[in-house]
This record gives sequence, structure tokens and C-alpha cells, in this order.
Amino acid sequence: MTQDGAAFVRLRLPKHELYVGESVPVAIQVGLRPGLVASLDGLPTLNGDSFTLNKLTDKPGQTQQMIGDTPYTVLTWHSVLAAVKPGGFSLTVEMPLTVQMRTAPQRRPQMPGGLFDDSMFDDPFKDPFFQSFFGGTTEKQITLASDPDALTMLELPAVGRPAGFSGAVGRFEVSSALSAAASVAGDPLTLRLKVTGSGNFDRVNSPMLGAVDGWKTYQPTAKFAPADSAGYSGEKDFEQAVIPMQSGRQTVPALAFSFFNPDTRRYELKRTAPLSVEVSPASAGGLAKATAAASKASSTPASEPPHDGLRPDHVQTGNTVATLRPLYFQPWFVGTQSALALGFAGGLVWLRRHEHRVQDVDGARRRAASDAIGNDLAKMDAAAVAGDSTNFFQSARAALQQRLATRWHVAPASITVAEIDGRLNGDGVEIRRIFALADQAAYSREPLTTEDFQQWQAQVRQQLKHLEEL
Repeated sequence: MTQDGAAFVRLRLPKHELYVGESVPVAIQVGLRPGLVASLDGLPTLNGDSFTLNKLTDKPGQTQQMIGDTPYTVLTWHSVLAAVKPGGFSLTVEMPLTVQMRTAPQRRPQMPGGLFDDSMFDDPFKDPFFQSFFGGTTEKQITLASDPDALTMLELPAVGRPAGFSGAVGRFEVSSALSAAASVAGDPLTLRLKVTGSGNFDRVNSPMLGAVDGWKTYQPTAKFAPADSAGYSGEKDFEQAVIPMQSGRQTVPALAFSFFNPDTRRYELKRTAPLSVEVSPASAGGLAKATAAASKASSTPASEPPHDGLRPDHVQTGNTVATLRPLYFQPWFVGTQSALALGFAGGLVWLRRHEHRVQDVDGARRRAASDAIGNDLAKMDAAAVAGDSTNFFQSARAALQQRLATRWHVAPASITVAEIDGRLNGDGVEIRRIFALADQAAYSREPLTTEDFQQWQAQVRQQLKHLEEL
């Protein structure tokens, strides 16, 4: 709070002991005395690099509160706080403000007992109206900080960590469903997995259905629907196109999702129930009918009987012509052919220019991707020198994402482990390991030796070269 009580800022936390990666809802409150704060010069910010805070909304909630005998206008932002590394930390929130400072009026010389003794005016002149009238105000920019909050960040335990753990921390429930209970072999179905609850939904991932006999699967998609303004609770839906390749009663195996529950302080594995679908054999009748129709269409029409040998000549009568000059010598015919030739030549010119433009755009994209990969590799090398495993693997993953995005014509950020498994067909084992280590390093921060860094640097460059040659 400012010395004159014009404003205050405070952070509301549900608890002060968190696990690395755990998300908790927080409220940031800024109290303002009416008439004493000229403006807000930005949004509240965290003081420290050991935490992340979701984006705050531009328009906070506003209430009127009495604190003691003083009325305040309280602005409240809701967000989600998460820790990125273990240890003990002190957390504060800062808020830039412009406040109005009163300037004291000029006092006359004291004349004890005299007519101009100011002691009789002390109390009236302390009124804001008289101070503003006789002394005035001035504006001053300040940064207001909250009282520090002590937090303890606990590292996620290594014991009991499931193999498919993606870093999700919270409380979640899962369910699955198929788009239909009956289908035909070769017809696509939609497999849905729903994860509901509260926690760090940005780390909620699922590979969905992998390689299963009798099923053809495609790359799943994900969509998050928040249940609150901060995005702390809600549901994340995964959808995957699957095709039954065999008839009969087919079963989709149970889908698994693992997470760490901070309440029970242990990892939990949730499984959905297996799903069954009755698959009918694919019918070949449609293909046979289409073949018969095509054969019939190509045969001689029924209205025209077949002919043996040459047809007899018949005299064709019609309109008379004014000249016996051949058609290709007549002016209108020559003009039409010239126009067609010019149009064809113009089309060829346009097509070549279009191809050059496409090549220029593709070249620019490849050059931009190459520059981005170079920057990511430079960051990776710098992190190796500093012994920073987190930034090392994140930079390595970013470089690989750039290379794959150039090859697949997608956004780099959209490339995940599931995308690699689906597109590279088992050829991306090492790339998958690098992606997994990038996720793991963000939470575990396990130290690496100089030899480890050197081996992974060589591995990343080898994979980039391999992808370029494919």
C-alpha cells in the first residue's frame, strides 16, 4: 500500500505449497481510493522468473469495498499460476500507477499569540478541499508491490511415474465414445476421448488409439473448452478418425490417461471402458452395378441397330452456301484461330509466371525455416555451455519442429509426439525421445554432463540432416 493509503495491490493464493507444473487459480486485487489515482499504467505482473501466469483479461471485475473506514474501488483479475522449477521462493505482484500527490500550502511565519497565528487554521487546512485549493496537486508515476508471499515448490516424484505421463498435474476424469454402434467395414468412425476436471490442461495429451489389428487410425485432434475465465477447469476433447477393416463384432481397446494428483501426492492412471461396434461386410454390389453401367454406356445404343459392313450413302440436304471458298480461308475462321492461339500463348505465360511465384514463395519459406533452425541450434549450443538442460531440449525440439513443418507444410507448434508417430511410421524414434525429454526437462530439470550435451547435440544435428534428405 502507498504511504498515504491511495492504493494497494495483493495476491490471493489458495495454498503456498505446489508441485512443479501444478496450476492453481489466483486472484490479483488492486484497491484504489477515489480521486487519488489518476490512471493504471498497465497490467499487474509477477516479480520472478520461477512462475508463469496466464494472460490477464484487459477488463477486470470491479467492486466497492470498505477497508477500515476508507472506501476503495477494488479491481480483480483472475488467472492461473504455475511453478516451473523446485525450491523456495518469494512471490510479489507489481502494478504501475499514476497517483495524484497533494502539495502543502505555503504557511505564514508563526506569530505566537498574534493575529496571524496559523494554529487556529491547522485542522481546517488539513481538509482535502482546502489543501487542493490552496496547495494544489501533482501527478507521480509509481510501481506498487504486494507483500511477499513465501511459496515452496516440490519436484514431481520419480517413483511410480507412468511411462505415458505427459506432465498433467491436477484432478481429472476420462470417458470415451464412438460415433456409432454399427458400421460397415471400410467406413470411418469417430473415436472421442473426453478429459474433464481442473489443472494444467496445456499438458493434458493423449496418443488415443495406436496400432491395433483390424483398425486403421489417423492423427487425433484436440480442443479445450474452459469452464471459467482463467482456464483452470473445463474439458479437453480428443477426436480421432478410425476405420474398421474387418467385419464382425470389433472392439476398441481401453484408452489410458495418466496424471499426478497433488491432493493424493501420487500418480493416477485412468482407463476408459472398451468400446464395441458391430461391423457389417463391405458390399461389392455398388461396384458391380457401376461396372455394368459403364459397360452398357460404352456399347452401341439400343435405338441404333448394329451394322454389318459399310452403311449405304445417303444424300444430305441442307442450307445452301454463297461461296465455294474453303472454310479455313474465310476471314472469320482465320480470326477465331488467331484469337485461340493468342489465348493459349497468354495462358502459357501466366502459368510460367505463376510457377515462378510459387517457387519464390517456397524458397522464401525454406530460407526462413533454415534461419529459424540456425537460431534454435545457436540457442541449443548456448544452453549446453551453460548446463541448462531445459532450454537445451526446448531449443532442440523447436529446430526439429521447424524442419518437419517445412516438410509437412504445417505450423511448427502443431507438431507433437502423436504427429510424429502418425507420419513417420516408426522412423522417428530418436525425434520422439527428444520431444519427450523437452517435456520432461521442463519439470524435472535433471542435470546433464558435458558428454551428455555433446551426444545430444550430435544426435539433433544428425536427425535434422536425415529429415532434409528424406
